[in-house]
Formats: sequence, structure tokens, C-alpha cells
Amino acid sequence: MNRADRWGLGAVGLIGLAGAAWIALELRASREPAPPAPRPPVEELPAPPERAPVEELPEVAPSAAPAASTGAEWTRRNALGIEALNDGRFAEAAEHFEACLLAEPDEPVFAANLAEALARLALAEYADRDTRSAAIAHLARAVDLAPDRSDLAGLLERWRKTAETEDGYWTDETAHFSLSFDGSRAELMHGTGVLTEELERAYQDYGELFGHYPVEEGAPKIEVVLYRRAEFRELTGLGHWAGGAFDGVVRIPVEDLGAERRTLIETARHELVHAYVSALGARAVPAWLNEGLAQWLAPEAGGRALAVQRARAALSDGQLFPLSDLRTTIAAWDDDAKIRRAYAQSLAFVAWLHDWYGERLLFELVLGVRDGKSVDETFRTKLYIKLDDALGDLATDLAK
Repeated sequence: MNRADRWGLGAVGLIGLAGAAWIALELRASREPAPPAPRPPVEELPAPPERAPVEELPEVAPSAAPAASTGAEWTRRNALGIEALNDGRFAEAAEHFEACLLAEPDEPVFAANLAEALARLALAEYADRDTRSAAIAHLARAVDLAPDRSDLAGLLERWRKTAETEDGYWTDETAHFSLSFDGSRAELMHGTGVLTEELERAYQDYGELFGHYPVEEGAPKIEVVLYRRAEFRELTGLGHWAGGAFDGVVRIPVEDLGAERRTLIETARHELVHAYVSALGARAVPAWLNEGLAQWLAPEAGGRALAVQRARAALSDGQLFPLSDLRTTIAAWDDDAKIRRAYAQSLAFVAWLHDWYGERLLFELVLGVRDGKSVDETFRTKLYIKLDDALGDLATDLAK
């Protein structure tokens, strides 16, 4: 099946949608060919915004096999703890494992299971500013119980550094945001109003696009923290050129608010996309869509057009990564050139999907993930076209 055939099927699927008047597309064959815009040099492609991962830990499966000499009561309680843990009832699981360990203090299975329950409880608590002290205490206990878990120790160190850095920070509250910063910085105390206004405007924009408003639907306010660059690098471990990060909290470095205001606003809009997707419960959105949307939505229209043009220039050979390579965090790769190319591809593909299939589709793909569907499944259901085939069409177009 060629691209025209696939497009025909896709159009049928779109027309069948209720309220699909917003899909106003023309077949590319019917468009007047526009003279190609001059391509900027590939080296002008900006460095990708480095990403800190959302606070996560590898889940360690609890063991249901304590030593044969373990009492039947504690084997039973251990099983109840595993059931609660797998069901997301972390505090209840910790209580069961704590009782087991108290009764059988030399049983390593109970210690390991308790450490895992406390770690998962800590992650849940850390998402709420009001329970972060409890989260740090629970994670510290988990580290004591499982000293070989370097992942727990590393996260605990970062949480403690963050708490120390942010101790005494001033916090401004708006309808949808909690903005924190060093209150001794006079330029921030008297100059962040423009930033909060832009954040609120972006929140409304994204709410209209996604058709959802997370805070109104019960999610906590979105946290934004401003740091000096040295503090930002220490807490996130990201390079000196990183514009911002989202790890459950939007974190942005700023040295001179007046000189950096425009960049700061665009960075905040970019990271807010990630925060919005997370708040909607769609954390499993593939990296190419998450990063592509963030790059596409952050700038004004003129800046967006230039960003897409640069991205396409960087991909002019038509050689693209398979989408399966772009499902998880791109910035975790160890090749800067590939990272830049992956970010460029993410933006170019999102722009391509928008131009061919309509803006609304992009947000339906995210909401499908929230509802337990893969992006591939949602795309195929709505358009009767495989997502990989659409990527192939983009590759063909880029190579022309």
C-alpha cells in the first residue's frame, strides 16, 4: 500500500469521528508546490534540552521464600505484605514486613522486602511537598536495610542535597503553580510575576489543547523551582548548557532574570509540557512524542517554524531512528550527535503528524496512553495507518 492509499484510509477514519470539523487537510498531491526554503546549516541546530528522569527506581520483586526455619505466621504475613505491595498499598506492605523483621531479625528476605516497600512509599510521598520529610526518612531506613542498593543510596543523597539547597526558599502560590526560589535574590523576589503569568497562560493553552486541566481534576499544583546554575548542575547532574529539567518538579537555572527572561519563559513552557503529561497520568508516553511536543509547543509560532526547519535540515539524508529506539529517555544515550539527531527527529515527526493529520491527533495520542493504550494502537485505530509507515513517509519527504 502506498502513501496515497494509506492517506485515503486515514481520511475515512478521521471523517468518521464525531466533531471532526477541526480536521481540515488537503492531499499533499493537491497542494501547490512551494519553493523550498533555504535550509540553515545543520550545525545551527540547538543543543537538545537535557532531561533529568522523573523520580523512579527500578522495582525489585519481593521474595516470597524466606528460610525454611521461618515461622508459619511470618511466612503468611510476608505473603500479605507482597500482596499489598503489588497492589500499591505501600504503607500497609511496610507494616507487614516490619512485623516479620521484628519477629525474625536475621531473615534477609524480610529486610529486603521492607526496604523495597519503604522505597516505593518514599517515592509516593516525595511527590507531595508536605510529605517530603517523611519520604526522606523512609528512604534512609530503606538504605540502612539494603546497603547494597546503590540506586536507593544515590536517590537519598540527591533528595538530601535538594532539601538542603531549598531550605528557606520563598514560595509564591498561584492558581495552578507553586514557584520557589532563594528569597535573598532581590531580582527574583520582585521580578517573577511575568514568569507566573506566562506559566498560567501556558497552563490554559495546554488545557485547551489536551482537553483536560490536571489541577482542577485533582492533581496537585505544579511545582517550579528556580536555582543558580551551579546549584542546578549539582542537584540534577546535568551539563552546563542544560536549559531546564523535569523530574516530578520543573527545575530551571537562572542567573540574570532580566537578561534571561525570554529564554526562561520558553524553557518553562517546554518543561511544563512534561509536567502536564505527567500530571495527566501519561508518564508512559514515548520519549519521541513527549520531547517532540515540548519542543513544538514551547516557542511562539515564528520560533516554532524555525525550529522545525532546523530539525528537518539536520535530517536531510532521510536516515531516521526506528521509533522503538525513541521510547525511553533520549538524553540517557552516550553519543551527543545521536542525542541531537533524536531530538531533531522527535520535533520533525510531531510537526509532520500535525501537518498531515491535524493538531488534535497529537493530544489524542497522549490521552490514549493515559487510558492504557499504546501510541501505536491509538494512531492505527484512528487513522488505519501504522505509525512506522507514517515515519517512512517523513523519511521519504526529507530526502527529496
